[in-house]
Amino acid sequence: MIRSTKTWLMAAALLGLTACAGPEIRRPRGCEERLANPEHRAACMACVERPMPHAYFPDRPEGERCVRQ
Repeated sequence: MIRSTKTWLMAAALLGLTACAGPEIRRPRGCEERLANPEHRAACMACVERPMPHAYFPDRPEGERCVRQ
């Protein structure tokens, strides 16, 4: 029973870590590190530097990449 519980807890922790490292970019540093295209990088920077919290999703179609959080 303890071994099974330990396995489930480890699986849940791994899933949580994976979810945190999703495709979204929330900080300017992420734009610089993850995007090679200068146009996408500029759009990402404009998105994440807005006064309200926003996230940039580079895998989404144009017009749907900047989402308010």
